[in-house]
Amino acid sequence: MRSFVIGLALAGLASAPVTAPAQVNPYGSSGKGKIYGLDLTALRGPESAPARIAIVMDFSGSMSGQSGSRAEQGVAGRLERGLGGLIGGRAGAKVSEELRERRQKAEEAIREVASGVDGLPDGTWFNVITFESQPHPWQPSLVEATEEVKDEAKDYFDDLEPTGGTAMIPALEEAFAEGPDFVVLVSDGEPNEGSQAVLERVAELNADGAVVVHTIGIGEDHDRDFMETLAEQNGGEAHTRGAGIF
Repeated sequence: MRSFVIGLALAGLASAPVTAPAQVNPYGSSGKGKIYGLDLTALRGPESAPARIAIVMDFSGSMSGQSGSRAEQGVAGRLERGLGGLIGGRAGAKVSEELRERRQKAEEAIREVASGVDGLPDGTWFNVITFESQPHPWQPSLVEATEEVKDEAKDYFDDLEPTGGTAMIPALEEAFAEGPDFVVLVSDGEPNEGSQAVLERVAELNADGAVVVHTIGIGEDHDRDFMETLAEQNGGEAHTRGAGIF
């Protein structure tokens, strides 16, 4: 009997479809100079000059994150569990789990972008533009990635807190106005203006094709087709945060 059962199990394994492992990116796994597999250290400007990079980071309420101290994160966790308990049952448990996953998604996005900035090579020029209902440039224009400047960026990342809508076009307009070689868009949701409106506006902003746009889609709820099309139309790569996690 035992050999019969083992035989059935082996037969089942043999007939089961083979699936690729999920592309999981735990906190900090991409390493310095990378954001979810996009290697910022490999980007070069015209004639191999140091790159000029504008990072556009979605920090709308859909990210639902809680950055900051361990104590603040503990408060967020208690709120997640409390709301789920108030609803009760399976529905409450699902609400708690979704809130927890969204908070972790925001925390991880901060860590990834911060790690990418921390590894920028000397001579690179960059800026970070977060957005929700409006854009919030970290600096008025691109700045050189010295060690001192990158340390200042770490403090900025520590203070980020998601809120508001997803007004993507003003943030991209701000990014293009700073004269970058590359725009890196990190987003987990659909733009308020509609994906087609964003594609058309970027086509206008990048009519000469001088700027390469890379996109990083975070979470199962992101508009994959839109993010891939935006990158493809502007000579860039579309990356995904990692399948099957959020």
